[in-house]
Amino acid sequence: MAAREQREAQCLSRICYLAVFYLLLTGLFIQNCCALLTYSRQEILDIWTHNSNSFIADLRLIPEISRTPEAAHSPRPGGSARRRRRERKQRRGRRGGLRAKLKLTPHRLPLPSIFLANVRSLANKMDEIRLSITNNRRIMDSNVMFFTETWLNNSCPDNAIELAGRHTHQADRLADNSGKTRGGGLCIYINNAWCMNSTTTESHCSPNAEFLMVKCRPYYLPRELTSIILTAVYIPPDANARLAMKELSAAINKHSVLSHLDNNNTYARMLFIDFSSAFNTIHPSQLIRKLTDLGISSLICKWLLDFLTKRPQHVRLDNRCSSTITMNTGVPQGCVMSPFLYSLFTHDCRPADGSNTIIKFADDTTVIGLISDNDEAAYREEVDRLAEWCDTNNLLLNTEKTKELIVDYRRNADPHPPIHIKGTAVEHVSSFKFLGVHISEDLTWTTNCSKLVKKAHQRLFFLRTLRKNHLSSDILVNFYRCTIESILTNCITVWYGNCSASDRKALQRVVKTAQRIAGAPLPAIKDIYRKRCLKRAGKIIKDPSHPSHGLFTLLPSGRRYRSLRTKTTRYRNSFFPTAVRLLNSAS
Repeated sequence: MAAREQREAQCLSRICYLAVFYLLLTGLFIQNCCALLTYSRQEILDIWTHNSNSFIADLRLIPEISRTPEAAHSPRPGGSARRRRRERKQRRGRRGGLRAKLKLTPHRLPLPSIFLANVRSLANKMDEIRLSITNNRRIMDSNVMFFTETWLNNSCPDNAIELAGRHTHQADRLADNSGKTRGGGLCIYINNAWCMNSTTTESHCSPNAEFLMVKCRPYYLPRELTSIILTAVYIPPDANARLAMKELSAAINKHSVLSHLDNNNTYARMLFIDFSSAFNTIHPSQLIRKLTDLGISSLICKWLLDFLTKRPQHVRLDNRCSSTITMNTGVPQGCVMSPFLYSLFTHDCRPADGSNTIIKFADDTTVIGLISDNDEAAYREEVDRLAEWCDTNNLLLNTEKTKELIVDYRRNADPHPPIHIKGTAVEHVSSFKFLGVHISEDLTWTTNCSKLVKKAHQRLFFLRTLRKNHLSSDILVNFYRCTIESILTNCITVWYGNCSASDRKALQRVVKTAQRIAGAPLPAIKDIYRKRCLKRAGKIIKDPSHPSHGLFTLLPSGRRYRSLRTKTTRYRNSFFPTAVRLLNSAS
């Protein structure tokens, strides 16, 4: 037994010696091989210079490197018919993922090739760019070309910067937004051989950043992607980089208050501003100056100036009249043109920070600040900037009627300090009526529904009176639709989706009561909500300039829309996610 163990130990030692000797020889061989494959920098440059056109073509001859579909699916000799059928089946799971598809199709780029340059006056360098496209293969084959500091303005015609075979998207610097009249500007050229379907989704200009966003649907994209959004950004050297990145981040992650509240440590502040006699404080000369900057013809501006100045007014009571006063300020209330002129007068009132939004409807103005990590600096600066803009444009802020609503779902939220306008604190309210809709700080719609039901019950009295006078059912139905249904369905796409079950039953009881009085069938509130959502979504889809047009994106099948990602039931039942679900169910 001992002799056998001794022989095995001797044999094992011989094997170890042979293994060590083999490793030494292998190391020397590899070292010599590596020395033979060593190139200097100049030799590598010479190889690229002499073989730049055929280098890639030679690599394609090697199946392991090129991974072409022909090499990957080369027929194998022999094998059963069952195995061949199994190999022809569509690959799924990891074998059919994005990386596998890209390896099998190397001629289809997963991302576009981009050429970027800071031109400093694009119009003066168009001849050089056209020559570079003709002679330089890389620039010729680039899918997208970005140019910053184009220095373009309205005096430069569009055909002066056009490139053959490429679609142009440009964004010029605006003096009203950036405070500078020269410099800046962005331009994006899309190669028609790569994409013919491209639209400008957003253009932004501020003292801190300028960016242009273009949405593209090229001829080929991986199945997992539906479109590509290209963004050209220019940050001036003297800009605040922190604010510039904040504006860019807010534009890329553009969302509503509900989607913002889905994130952690966030809340929203809404400031409902009230002006004192907004229409009566407009200076006609200042309005005409803004209309001229917007490109309105001088003939129309002179006609409007003559219409708004030297207007005689007096008050009449029965047969008595007051003395006549000549008015040279404001726009006449009750005139069809007055709200439109006021909207043009306030067109330059825009938010400076991307986390803030200013909503304007005639003289109703609301500032919405999306706050993250308790950083309210941008929101408070926006309010101060708005107060300064009002002083410059002769608009009087009524601080006593201005209210603020704070939507905060955090459990351990600290008390919110009030906002101040010219040293006066703004009152914080738990509910506010905005454009006929009661908005609560918890975003529940019980208050709004109770107000609507109460108002509708008052109108039911008139419907009963008409029934007692033996009017026909058609007249009663028309009266219901004009005076009662119009109240119950006011802005229904905004609030009905998040109504509680008790609120929906209360609304439907009003409809059932009116149906018994009229003696004719009436549409249910739920059906009206569904129809209004589809109608509103259809208008948004047809209007590429709508701010929410990008939320409705088709899937690669072209029949259904991509669902929006939601974290809470509150956001899931809001208008946009509900509209997408209704569109998909109707398709």
